Amino acid sequence: TNRPSAASPHQQHQISLTAMTTAPATIYGNRGSVGLDSLHREIARLSPEQRSMIRYSYQFMEAEATKNGLGLFVRLFSEYPQYKGIWPAFRQIPDSALISSDQLRRHASVYMAGLKRIVDVMDDNEKLIDATRRIAASHCKWSICKFHIEHMVPGLLEVLNICMNRQLTPEISHAWETLYDIIGNMIGLQKGIRRPDP
Repeated sequence: TNRPSAASPHQQHQISLTAMTTAPATIYGNRGSVGLDSLHREIARLSPEQRSMIRYSYQFMEAEATKNGLGLFVRLFSEYPQYKGIWPAFRQIPDSALISSDQLRRHASVYMAGLKRIVDVMDDNEKLIDATRRIAASHCKWSICKFHIEHMVPGLLEVLNICMNRQLTPEISHAWETLYDIIGNMIGLQKGIRRPDP
């Protein structure tokens, strides 16, 4: 089996498809629109080495992205069954049928496509800011908070570790934890200081 080649450290969710392709809401602070400084500070938390590790490790999940995304949500709903109520498409599906439902499979596919979009722009700060901000905005409409995002991380790392034949390192784990923390903070910014475009 061919394994992805490791990149040098020095080389440079339901998330709707509509939400992923529409412009984000204008963000405002105490003095007009929030400067990009806040967003750049968040993105700057990801070092070049961490970005490289995220790109490298994501390759292990990509070949069977939908299956792996489904595994992530199976773990999430097993630990937090109440989260099923966040998405209207899942509310009428019995718990026993959710895991095998087409709705969850579609959601997993869209989720992983959004994650790939982030990975693809990992070395371009402006595009990375835009991608994470769009995802944050799409989560806000479902009343998702930072702690929901944080609760997805253990499942993600478990799936990733399986995909990497149990070779997941603490450094790679920390890189993904940092990325998800950034997305969670973006949601906080959207919730706290955004208003619709005039």
